[in-house]
Amino acid sequence: MAETTAKTPCARCGMPMSADWQWCQACGYDPDRRRPDPTVLAAKPARPPRPRRRLGGLIVVLVTALVAVGVVLWVVVRNGPDTVLAPTVDTTPQLGPSELAVRFNAAVATTTDAEETFHQAQAAASAACGCPSGETDPQGFARDAAALLPSQKAQEEQLVELSRAASADVAEHLQAMIDVNRRIQADIVTLTEHSGDTDTSRLLAAQRSLLKDLAVRSNTIQTVQQDLNIPDEGQPRN
Repeated sequence: MAETTAKTPCARCGMPMSADWQWCQACGYDPDRRRPDPTVLAAKPARPPRPRRRLGGLIVVLVTALVAVGVVLWVVVRNGPDTVLAPTVDTTPQLGPSELAVRFNAAVATTTDAEETFHQAQAAASAACGCPSGETDPQGFARDAAALLPSQKAQEEQLVELSRAASADVAEHLQAMIDVNRRIQADIVTLTEHSGDTDTSRLLAAQRSLLKDLAVRSNTIQTVQQDLNIPDEGQPRN
């Protein structure tokens, strides 16, 4: 005789319920809330949101690129393609030692007359007071030094041109002379600016600096002369 299992009827619809039912599968009666939510089961997982591109930033990039292309095309049309493709090269021809020596002597001679006049004036002032040059009359020293400035500037321009046409080692020594030439000009400017000072401390400091830089420049001249095989009298050796 087959065994029968008693089935509990649904409290809502009276349908007999199997023991493994957790809710009434006839009417859906689920007092214990065990039935899964069909809307959750049917729902698809949401896609992660895609990042939105910033339209304004994209427009700025496009406009910048168009401007850059336009500038390049304008340069090519105006100057030819070689201007854009070929880098700028210093085309100053390099001079040989003999030609450099001639031009260097000319640059040195640019300041000769003014410096001789200056040194003669200081020698006379020193002899008159029996003291070092400019010690008792720094204002007079400043006026005498001011006459050196134009020739120093002219010499600097010549030396710069020579350094571009010289070999690397000679150019290095020429640059040292250019640097001291510029310090001499700065000393003269300081003397001129303070020539009317009652307190002469700045004048005396600039005076000492000028005399020191003039001596240093003499050494730099001798160094370049040795580079170019120029004798003491300023003429290149054969």
